[in-house]
Amino acid sequence: MGVLAAVAWAVAPNIIYRTIFGHPQPYELLFNLMAFYFALLALEKQSPRWAVGSVITGLFGVIFKYTGFTILGLGVGVAMWHWRKNPRLWRNALLIQIVAIILCAIFLFTLGGALELFGADHRESDAFASGGFLRVFDVNLGLRLINNAIIQINMPMVTYTVLVIVGSIVYMVSI
Repeated sequence: MGVLAAVAWAVAPNIIYRTIFGHPQPYELLFNLMAFYFALLALEKQSPRWAVGSVITGLFGVIFKYTGFTILGLGVGVAMWHWRKNPRLWRNALLIQIVAIILCAIFLFTLGGALELFGADHRESDAFASGGFLRVFDVNLGLRLINNAIIQINMPMVTYTVLVIVGSIVYMVSI
């Protein structure tokens, strides 16, 4: 049901309208949320398919904003976590994840034009290049991205927070 809600959000008219103005945050947030959800399912159900699904959906988020590549660590981390239980099964999942990441990186740096953004006054690229992995832990940047996504779907922060809390409670009760 959670994935159905995420897909419905992706085709919401207001999101599509705002996207034509160059705001990828709602889609980036959608795919990151799906990657997080799939990683939780992989951890919970011990299923490599969900771990691979986490990385694949995370890659869609990376295509919208390549500096958010750290979301890929969730699916890869689950595969590495379960490695000792069934090495052959999880090795295959990890191999598929690595191949998908490499193919996406090749796409971004060749056809996607990611290299052209470095040094071209592109704020995120220049900040990421100068700050390196420290930008991953920038709480203010993360909160700004979440706030931008919420503003673009015309939802007050209080409503969004209540929906997240209620959704989390419903999820935990349904387990």
